[in-house]
Amino acid sequence: MSFQTLQTIGLVLWILVGLCLITVVLVAVPALRELNRWLKGSAELGEVARALKPGAETLTKAADNINYLTAAFRSDADEVGRTIRNATDSANQIIDATRERAAEVHGFLDVVQEEAETTFLNTASLLRGVRLRRPRGEKSEEESSKRRRLG
Repeated sequence: MSFQTLQTIGLVLWILVGLCLITVVLVAVPALRELNRWLKGSAELGEVARALKPGAETLTKAADNINYLTAAFRSDADEVGRTIRNATDSANQIIDATRERAAEVHGFLDVVQEEAETTFLNTASLLRGVRLRRPRGEKSEEESSKRRRLG
């Protein structure tokens, strides 16, 4: 398509849009005049509006109260939600700290048990070695003390 063809199509479209606007204005203006006459001439419509005015004011006040209560409730609900999240975070931190402490105590008890077992085995081995190394003619200290007591 050439530039000349595009200009011609654009001009035709502008003319069509203009004609549509003129048609809408020619149809809408008389319809709006008739509507205006009907609204001004209708005494009943004015009376209905005056009768509904106190009810509308009451409904407006009720809507304002509902908005205030909703905002207060939303604020309280948000605060409760924050409190619950904080409590949950604190509880999780306490649980994690308790798990770490339990692991430390478990490790400490493992070390204590290992040391106790080693000490017991070393002591048992030492005592066994002392008994085995005693010369044959000597009596054990236990036997000597029994004889001394008996007399």
